[in-house]
Amino acid sequence: MQSAVGQCVALVTYAQLALEGNPEPFDWKSNPWFAHTAEYRFGVGKRGGPVQAEDPAAWIEGLSQNGFRSAALFVEPYNGSRETINFVGFAGGLRIAPVTTMDGGEEIIWHEETRFDPVAQAWHVYRGGFRVMPGQDRVRVTMDAAESGLRAALEGMVEFQRTHRAGEPYFAEMFDAGLAVLDGRASGEKEQEALKRAREMFPTRHDLRAVRLVASVEASWALGGMGWWNDWGTGDEAVERSFHETTETYYCAMMAALAAACVPRSES
Repeated sequence: MQSAVGQCVALVTYAQLALEGNPEPFDWKSNPWFAHTAEYRFGVGKRGGPVQAEDPAAWIEGLSQNGFRSAALFVEPYNGSRETINFVGFAGGLRIAPVTTMDGGEEIIWHEETRFDPVAQAWHVYRGGFRVMPGQDRVRVTMDAAESGLRAALEGMVEFQRTHRAGEPYFAEMFDAGLAVLDGRASGEKEQEALKRAREMFPTRHDLRAVRLVASVEASWALGGMGWWNDWGTGDEAVERSFHETTETYYCAMMAALAAACVPRSES
């Protein structure tokens, strides 16, 4: 998982605790997910444009000063284009996060490897949650729905990989690892490392189910550039269509899991 994704999840989680009046110290300077934060700027939404904050701590403080009552990630409907999941940084089709800003009416997507003007290189958060693309419905995701959705998606990915020999065999191993973490069976080295990284992202008292959700995403993250899962292709039209559908389900389930893990909510 790209560090930008982890940073976004951590920021919303710590911010919501602060907004609820239960702040937990956020030692972001020693947090491995924030190792390269010096290059970034953080924006707090306000009428007339975002207010820039110099670091994550100031960003969280700015939310309270600007009257925010909550911080959350929102899932945006997938737009159906394979290109939206063919990324190296994080600029996915669901836009749950770190980032969009406007320049001359055209959207600029920020990600780790981009060197835009500092004003454009910001998280923009608006009242009630992260800003998503104009005209799209915002959807809050419960823990229960996120868990069942991610489990079904990973099972589908394992089945597709082994049926069609898509990509390398280790992709199925990654999806299996994600399932193991989600179900509390994290005995392997990869699963343990994913849990460790997820715990580093969250406050010490964060919901264990939320930690497992993010660790499952971390263990199974197979999207990237050349040679990654979404780089695979075949000349068979039916298989290709199934590949798109299965991958879209997997991608959307991961995004929903990250959104739910920030501020755990249950249907029960």
